[in-house]
Amino acid sequence: MSLFKKKIKQFTSLYKCNTIYSSIKEQEILLTIITELNEIFIKEHNLGRTIPEIRNSLVKQIKLRKQSATRIYNHLLRSHENKAELICLLGWFNLRAIGTIQNHEEAFNLFQKSASKNYALGQFYLAICFEQEIGTTKDELMALYWYQKAAENGECSAQVNLGLEYEIGKNLEKDYEIAVSWYQKAAVKGHLIAQYNLGRMYEHGFGVEKNYDKAFELMNISAQNGYPNAALLLGCYYLNGNGCVANLEFAFKYFKIAAEKNVAGAQYVLAVAYEEGQGTGKNFKKAIYWYKIAARNGYQDAKDTLLEYLLDDKISLKT
Repeated sequence: MSLFKKKIKQFTSLYKCNTIYSSIKEQEILLTIITELNEIFIKEHNLGRTIPEIRNSLVKQIKLRKQSATRIYNHLLRSHENKAELICLLGWFNLRAIGTIQNHEEAFNLFQKSASKNYALGQFYLAICFEQEIGTTKDELMALYWYQKAAENGECSAQVNLGLEYEIGKNLEKDYEIAVSWYQKAAVKGHLIAQYNLGRMYEHGFGVEKNYDKAFELMNISAQNGYPNAALLLGCYYLNGNGCVANLEFAFKYFKIAAEKNVAGAQYVLAVAYEEGQGTGKNFKKAIYWYKIAARNGYQDAKDTLLEYLLDDKISLKT
């Protein structure tokens, strides 16, 4: 063999080795990213973040890592077998169209597969599918069954939903004490909605002795960590002095936080605050602005107020 041919053969072998090495490294990087995304997914979910918030967080993290969502999805598709947590994540990507088109039937099948492996988060999303008719027919009893399974396996959002079932008494016999016990399990783990719900129970004395101090404490924690409904109630507590010293400026502050996160009730209350100058200077223009936002979000009192002002010529259709 000529020296030239030997050099070419050596180069080809080296190129193949480098290509294989690069491919292995790329697979390792993608698997690391998927592992990190799954950790973020679980963390955000356990805090009680909304589905759109979780999706935005995952998409942001993919972009920060300078990766394509489609590339991540395709690698996840190849590597999820026999890993319950990755099967669930793949189902979620199908549910929320991350790196692929939205496919409810596929999401349901993947959640079902994950749930069958006793993965609590897969069980929770399977319950959601049955409850909300996602990729399957609506079945509230099956939803309740899987919520129970997931809750018993320590899944926080399932514990919250099961608590709601006992609080409302729709599919289960109403029992405030059991509702409180489920809220407590999730609240101690930092679930924002659980903290909010447990705060409500202390506020009204449902299943526990009425305790405004405890209600305020829980609502404050939930609000400070970003749950907008808790911010609305925290504003009400500051307005009325429940569990705290009454403070109109603080009340206004939390009403505004909740309103800006699209809580219709907070938008209405904020409008009233601007109109009456409670915790802020009077500003009729801003009041009308927030009445309109609340009305668009379906808040009836806001609609009635705008109609009254229109009939009294306080505002015009062009206002």
